Order: sequence, then structure tokens, then C-alpha cells
Amino acid sequence: NSIKGGLPSDHNKVDEYLKKMEAHKNRLVQWLEDFKSRYEMYEKASEPIKKTEETLASYKSFLGAKVAKINIDKMINANSIKGGLPSDHNKVDEYLKKMEAHKNRLVQWLEDFKSRYEMYEKASEPIKKTEETLASYKSFLGAKVAKINIDKMINARRADGSILEYGLNYELEQQDKAITAGIPKDERQVDTYLENLAKRNGRLRQWLEEFKLQYDEEEYAHQFINKVEAVMKRYLEDIMTKMVPVLINKARAARKADGSVLEYGLKSELDNFLSAIDKGIPTHQRYVDEFLLTLNRRRSNLIQWLEGFKSEYGDYKEAAATIQEVQDALSLFKNKIGAKMTKVAVDKARAARRADGSLLEYGFDNHVRTLKEKLDQGLPPKADVASQWLADVSKLNSALVQWTETFRSTYSEEEEGQATLHEAETILRRYTKVVGGARITQELQTALADRTLLSNGLDWHLQKVTDTLARQKATKVSPQSSDYVLLQQQQSLLIRFVEDFKARFAYVDGAQATIDKVQNVLKKCQDAIGAPPPSASSGDNNNNAVEGGAAAAGSGVLQRKYAYLYPIPVPVQSEKSNNNNNN
Repeated sequence: NSIKGGLPSDHNKVDEYLKKMEAHKNRLVQWLEDFKSRYEMYEKASEPIKKTEETLASYKSFLGAKVAKINIDKMINANSIKGGLPSDHNKVDEYLKKMEAHKNRLVQWLEDFKSRYEMYEKASEPIKKTEETLASYKSFLGAKVAKINIDKMINARRADGSILEYGLNYELEQQDKAITAGIPKDERQVDTYLENLAKRNGRLRQWLEEFKLQYDEEEYAHQFINKVEAVMKRYLEDIMTKMVPVLINKARAARKADGSVLEYGLKSELDNFLSAIDKGIPTHQRYVDEFLLTLNRRRSNLIQWLEGFKSEYGDYKEAAATIQEVQDALSLFKNKIGAKMTKVAVDKARAARRADGSLLEYGFDNHVRTLKEKLDQGLPPKADVASQWLADVSKLNSALVQWTETFRSTYSEEEEGQATLHEAETILRRYTKVVGGARITQELQTALADRTLLSNGLDWHLQKVTDTLARQKATKVSPQSSDYVLLQQQQSLLIRFVEDFKARFAYVDGAQATIDKVQNVLKKCQDAIGAPPPSASSGDNNNNAVEGGAAAAGSGVLQRKYAYLYPIPVPVQSEKSNNNNNN
């Protein structure tokens, strides 16, 4: 009846009672283990084992919970929770540890009790009282525990594991004093001053983030959060606004020895850069390369410096004047030197020989003059001499074609390069006319009538596309329609035809009209169905969808068929045909 009867009403006798009960329980547990190890396999032993286990369960379920509750009630009745924590801070940790242990046992008991008896009406009262006790612990003691922990974190030093050397108040005081003192007038002290401020601000920011993570919901913590944020705001407003001009001046003055890309700082670099621009490109060819190399290096350094400067200070209005100063210098370079540099580069490209890396043995002018002289001579009557003449002019022509395309890729959009391109194109056209003559003209007509690639002839295929587009009501053809597939097939064939045709006959009189006609139809086709896939313009012979099996032919067949015409100049296109190709 000790367990079922409950604990003594006299709290002074509880400890003695519990001690005796614990001894009884331990002996009973020990007996049960020994008994089960010997007789558990016998049926007759099941009854005493069952009764003993039920007795131990009763002890755990009923008496264990009451002991925990008595201890909690004793502390509540002694005003432990409502009255606050011990005044002696040295005893707080021990007090909290005990209270937490009592709470955890009560929570564990409550879960077990509810799982067994919650459905019974008689269980509602102890469940309610236990939950109220736990709520009291959380609402009254929890806030006080939080206050204690907040105070501990505020006062904690680095030796206690804090990021702050001597606690929060000391750190705030030092930062506030430094901000009030302002940036030193002695430039030698500025770096150290700013570095210390930035480090302290970083520590405060890190401390605040951790503090808010733990106590942001505690009202008591808000006063400390506000203090730290106020000091950090002062740092931002009072120091950063003053720091920006100082840092900008430091960035302008920094030399290569300080880590800058500019040898002697921004002012020196700009002065030298602008002075060189003002002098202009030397008239003596001997000094041009060195001048341009030095000027380009200064320009690259200024661009690199400006990008770094803008990434650091571009958002500050104090940096606008410096940014504009450098940009003005770069614009002056572009306007005064840029165009002249292009002309110089064009002249160098024309003058370059094979020893300089050019494709032309003795430079452009000599090469064009030699080719012109050969063409002026015409085809010699003697067969052996004629054969050598053809070999010579073909070699000269082939080298010029390659040089022209390389030159075009660099200077086609530069005004200074147009005269050279026109000169090269003129002599290349003349080569085609003189060397090919009537034979090439005849081959052009043969190519137009050839049905190796276009099975029904060029005019039929062009008309097919035109008629198909004409019957479309919408500007775009639906990919699901049969016309879309047909247009794709015709587009692929016509692209391959015109590319091969241009490669062979671009310089032949009368060829441009055919090229323009095909490209105009292709432009309309692209507007209706979009750009062709890469294979359409790359000679991909795997496209078996092309009608008439023409995909197996390809431009390679035509090139082999007319092999004696190769190498043929790559077409020098007019601006109009260039635009069509781009489309």
C-alpha cells in the first residue's frame, strides 16, 4: 500500500520515505533479473514475473511523477519561480540545472500518463494541473532565465568565449570615442585609425547577429540591440562619409609599389597620357611603333584602374569627378588618336612582308603591281610559257585572296580600310576576267542550268518558294504545316547553291544579279520560317529530307566537277550582299 497510498502528507518525511522506497525498488529489480535468468522459460514463473513488473511500473508511473511534482510544487510554494532566481548569481546555474531536471521528468511522465489514461475522465485533473505547472515554469522562470543569459552574454569577455575583448559595454565605449575623435589629420595615422574602426565595427556586427539570433524576441534584449545599432549607424554616417574622400585620394595617389596598376599614381599617368595625345603620332615611321605601344599600354592601365575604382567607389557621388576625368581622357584618345591609329595599322598591314608575318612576299603594293603587270602581259602564245604564266598568276592571286580576307576581317568596317579593299577587289576581278575569260562565263551559264543540286533548275526552285509564300495568309508559317517542311527543304538547297555559286563566280560579270535574286528569296523565306539550322549552311550531307536525293551531292560535288577552276577567290561582297548574308 506504500505506492498506492501515495507520499506522506508531511513533506519533511518525503525524503526518508523516498529513500526507503528506492531501496525496495532496487532490491526488487535485482531479484527480478536473477529470477528471470533462472526460471523465465518455465510457465509457472510467468505469474510472479508479471506481478513484479506491474509493481515496478506502478512505482515509475504514479510515484515517480508525484515525486517530480512534489519537488516542483515545493519550489513554487517556496516562491522559487514566482519570486525569481537566487540573488546569488553563483547559485543560479545549479538552481536552473535542478529545475530543468525536474521539468524534464514531469514532461516525460505527462507524455506517458496521457498515452495510457487520457481517455479517462478521472485523468483530466492531474493532466491539467501538470500542464499548468509546466506553463508556470515557462512563463515566469523562462523570462528570468533569458535575462540572466542576456546579461551573461553582454558581460562575457574573450576569455569566456566572446568575440569582444572586454565585453559589450567596453567595445561600444571605445568605438564611440574613436568616432567622436574623427579621422586623424596626420595621414600616417589614417590607415591604422580606419583599420581599427572597421575591425571593431565588424566585431560588433558579428556579435549583434549572434545576439539577435538568440534573444531577438526578448523585450529585455531590445535596449542592447538598439545601442549597438546606434553606434554602427554613427560609424556609417560620421565615418564612412568622411572616409570616402580620403580613400578616393588614396586610390588616386597609389603607385605600383602600393598595389596600383599605375606606376606613379593617377595624376602622373593622366599627365603623360594627355601629353602624348597632344603631341600626336610621330611623322617618322621609325618611332610610330614605340609611340603606339606606349600609348596603348597607358590606355589599358587607365581602363583597368577605372574599372577597379568604379567597383569600389562608383556608388559615391564624391567619385564622380575622378571617373569623369579618366573617361574624358579616354574619349580624347579615341577621337584624336583612334582613327589615326587605324590608318597607321592599315599602312603597316599593306607594307608588311612575309618576313614580318604577312602572306605577301614583298607587301601589298608590290604584290598588286606584280599581278597587274602579269595580267597586262596576257596569256603567252607558247604553250610552255603559257603554262608557267598561269602558274605564276594563280599563285599571286591565291595569296592575295587570303590576304584580302584576313584584312577584311579586321578593317571591313573601318573607313580607312575601304580603299585597300577596293584596290584588292579590282585586281581580283580582273584576274577572273583575264584568266577565265569566255571559259568562266560559259561555266557560269552551265552552273545556272546544272541540276546536280537543284533537281528542277534554279528558276523552278525560286518560283516554288515564291508561290508557297504568296499563298500564306500570315507572315509566319506554322511549323506544323506541310508548307513549312517544303520551305525548309528549299531554303537548305538554295543556301548551298548560292554559297557554292559565290565561291566560284563572285568576280565574274553578271554573277551578282543571280546572287542577289537568290538572296532576296532566301530573305523572304527566313522571315516566314526563321533562320536555317547550322547544317543548312555548312554543307551537311546528312539531310536526307531534301527532295530528289540532292543532299548526297552538295557543293563538294560541284567543286570536284569544276576542279580546274580552284583555287578561286573567296567572294568580295558588296555592302548589300553582306547585309543579305547576315540576314
